[in-house]
Amino acid sequence: MNVSLEAVKTILGIKSRGCLNTRDMARRLKITFLPPAPNASAVLLAFARALQKTLKGLGAQIIPFEQSFTMIKDVGKKIRPGIVVFATGDCETGKLPIDYTFSFTNNPIVTILDRPQELQPHLSGREFMQIGLRLFTWHMSNVIICVDAREWMMFSFNGFSSFYPASGPFSEYILSDFVPKIATRVFPPQLQDFKLIKTHLNFMDTQTLQPFMKDIVESGPAFAASNLFWPMNRLDSFSYRNDFYKWAASLHLDERSGMSYGFICRQLPVKLPVPVAYQDAKTITNGKKIARDLFLKDQQLYLALDIQRKKFILEIPQVWVLMSRSGSEKTRLDPYRDILKVGLANGQMYMEIPPGIDITEDYKPSFDTRVILSHCVANAIYAAAIKATNPGAHFPRILEERGAALVHWHGQILPELIPLGWFTYGTENPPVLCSSSQAAIFAFKGKETAVEESIYLGIEFLGDIHVEPQHGINISWETLVGLGKYLSSHSLFTPPR
Repeated sequence: MNVSLEAVKTILGIKSRGCLNTRDMARRLKITFLPPAPNASAVLLAFARALQKTLKGLGAQIIPFEQSFTMIKDVGKKIRPGIVVFATGDCETGKLPIDYTFSFTNNPIVTILDRPQELQPHLSGREFMQIGLRLFTWHMSNVIICVDAREWMMFSFNGFSSFYPASGPFSEYILSDFVPKIATRVFPPQLQDFKLIKTHLNFMDTQTLQPFMKDIVESGPAFAASNLFWPMNRLDSFSYRNDFYKWAASLHLDERSGMSYGFICRQLPVKLPVPVAYQDAKTITNGKKIARDLFLKDQQLYLALDIQRKKFILEIPQVWVLMSRSGSEKTRLDPYRDILKVGLANGQMYMEIPPGIDITEDYKPSFDTRVILSHCVANAIYAAAIKATNPGAHFPRILEERGAALVHWHGQILPELIPLGWFTYGTENPPVLCSSSQAAIFAFKGKETAVEESIYLGIEFLGDIHVEPQHGINISWETLVGLGKYLSSHSLFTPPR
């Protein structure tokens, strides 16, 4: 079907240039290294030299530290926005990279440290992330690299990597696994990104939404039994060197009180568009051409799509989803406070606000909101394509009648036990950050490959499993209660590492 990248970005409302290829990512990087900390070990110094040499060889621009500064009005001398800042060793308070930068977002910080003694391969995923979070908040970094003479590994806000042997193909590891962590950005959605719609009833009291709200709330006990969702980490539970660093950490998380893991969503039923043969859609194709395969007519987007070697025009439908808010306890959701209703139409995100909600306090959209909406609109587009070739197909019928469930957790999957009709994708993608534009694009394009694979193999498409490397799993199912029961009663999914 091969929907163009330009079309995907327009459908999802993505305006950034973000590249998908790791070599292109590397060539766009601007990097500076702080002078090493006085206590930096010989192992760290050697690793930092090798890393700098490798990044330069990959095309990154290395800027000497003393040449990286600019004057920012009302702030003073700071490292220029857009430069990634590296620290080697445990820097002194007041001389951390964040003290030299203006923005955690526009100046990603990488700290290279000696491997903590407690950091061992046998730890669970939650134990790994607890160590990572302690390191993030103490060193005020976006990425932490832990090094010893034998091996090294990385923490990012996304998760953590495997251990890499010191004697391995260093340049390959850096290009494939490290570069995406500093070339992509954490961009939690802001309220100003949405068009807000006030409603007169709570979602739980709205008759049309009640079945879907109940599915979300009643799935909690089964998801709790699966042990896939980690408890929330509150920012005030970690140690900070001073109040400024604590404030900066909160600011980076959009002033959220902590970090929760995963999401639980219920895509609402959507009326699927009927594809129109390309030659019969002249009134649409005479509209404004947005990309080689995307048209705008009367403020409505239309996609030109190849379906089994025939070209059709498809209206991009509006999609809506009920989702757990950021910071909520995913297995014990309060239906009057913890569930948001967001939508996507023609690249614009929407949010419905029920009465009694303080949106500045209660409504913090998931970091993964754009990924969630990407799954939802791709579900609708490709379900319409499936229905055009097989009018009685199960997935389009269920999506129109009952919508779909979508769940994300930080963990792994056993591919050999995936049920027939579910297609897996994403394992070969770079480990980009979960709220980045690239993550949303990979979700959309991955669903396309999953549907194409189902058609090629002659196996009916029932759902998909989107693997986000070094991060987690997104899985589509019919209902949340059904998925929760499946997860808690089968060995299909491994607990978080």
